[in-house]
Amino acid sequence: RGRYTKVDFKVVMEAAKEELKNFIGKDML
Repeated sequence: RGRYTKVDFKVVMEAAKEELKNFIGKDML
């Protein structure tokens, strides 16, 4: 379970980064 959680966390963080980039990009324009 620990290994799976680590991988899942990494994927979630990557997705969150993309969402944040899109959000900031929209806010800037």
